[in-house]
Amino acid sequence: MPFTETWTEELVAEWFIIQNYAVDILLPVSVTEDVGGRFEADVVGVKVNEGRLNIYHVEVGQLSQNPDKAIASLKKKFSPAVQDNLKMYYSGVFGYDEQDIDYSMLYVASYCSRPIIDKAVIDLGLEIKLLDKFLIEDVFPALDCWKNDPISFNPQSCWLLQLVDYMRKKSMLR
Repeated sequence: MPFTETWTEELVAEWFIIQNYAVDILLPVSVTEDVGGRFEADVVGVKVNEGRLNIYHVEVGQLSQNPDKAIASLKKKFSPAVQDNLKMYYSGVFGYDEQDIDYSMLYVASYCSRPIIDKAVIDLGLEIKLLDKFLIEDVFPALDCWKNDPISFNPQSCWLLQLVDYMRKKSMLR
């Protein structure tokens, strides 16, 4: 498995792990049109829930450019072709038909302006969460649930979540 390129990608990957998702990092999803490169999904979590295959595609970063450029970038990251490629890939890995797949998308932003957030919801149906909101609404509750589960394992590889949890317990995070 490749290593994450940023600590926010690592945070998302570990968040998936403690919720029992299979995780892929920097998964190739399409090729570029002009220079022969490829696009990669930052983090993808996959798990079976109630007989359905749940694919959760998360991109991370900051969106500091003007709203039109930011939306154009998001359209590439979450394009229908990318979604179809991920569904096709995981349907092959897990043996599910496409009609039995649920696909979710999220962008976790260390910075993003309100106009970009609003435009992404309207134009793309994409949820953008600022990093602090992601920590409070998603990571911390998942950490608490994971720690209170008597049969959960304690993966030493989730070093970043362990650090975040330690800092939270010591009131080092505001």
